[in-house]
Amino acid sequence: MVDKRDEADKLIDELIADKTPEEIVGEGGLLQALTKRVYERALEGEMTHHLGYPPESPRRPEHRQLP
Repeated sequence: MVDKRDEADKLIDELIADKTPEEIVGEGGLLQALTKRVYERALEGEMTHHLGYPPESPRRPEHRQLP
């Protein structure tokens, strides 16, 4: 059985290979980009759960606004 921590460490090693500290933690760097994407995915999941359908789906008729 492969340890998930080992897999994560390998992925992190690949992501930061040949990057300078500034490219990793600086403004617009890898850490900032990954953090943004993690938050976006978490919020998408919350909205999907809340609405009952994914955000890219067309609005369901029962959710249309009344005039």
